[in-house]
Amino acid sequence: MGDRIGALTVWGANAELVCVPEAYAVEVPED
Repeated sequence: MGDRIGALTVWGANAELVCVPEAYAVEVPED
């Protein structure tokens, strides 16, 4: 499994794992 990332809210992604360009991805803390 790759690092969990969160897409920008503008994408409205409703998935834990999304495939987006790294420029549009940010790491999601295991908080």
